[in-house]
Amino acid sequence: MRRHGVGDTFRFTELSTRRLVRTIGPLLGAGPARRAALLAQRLLEENGASAAATVVERTAAGPGV
Repeated sequence: MRRHGVGDTFRFTELSTRRLVRTIGPLLGAGPARRAALLAQRLLEENGASAAATVVERTAAGPGV
């Protein structure tokens, strides 16, 4: 999510109140909300279930299919 500008990550061992505030603060603005909405729209337009089913079917059929 970091590369899409709608989230961030850090190691659990780096968790502190200061780190959490510093990480969440910038994500509460209008920019990340707008990017998250655009990302959600792109995900809705994809047919992920169909694509996943195709991969499963090809894998189950074995090599050469």
